[in-house]
Amino acid sequence: MRWSIIGWGDAATGVEKPNNVFLAALLALRDLPPGERAYWRAMFDTHVFGDPELSAVHIPEALRGALGAMRSPPRAALRRQLTAAFRT
Repeated sequence: MRWSIIGWGDAATGVEKPNNVFLAALLALRDLPPGERAYWRAMFDTHVFGDPELSAVHIPEALRGALGAMRSPPRAALRRQLTAAFRT
């Protein structure tokens, strides 16, 4: 069975497709203990849904990695890392 929630973000594919990320989050986070869920909620609120200009301001730009600007080479590297992780 193929699960689909909504059609938003359909232009993206693979690990960048919002529906795929949402389903992975359901699988990975929903059944965690309350304290761990609170941690991940704060991480998502800050780094995914929060203001990108403020969320990582305390980290030097050169050390931000995935929390920094998603330029082409780092974005491609992150995509490869996630694609490999989801193959298991």
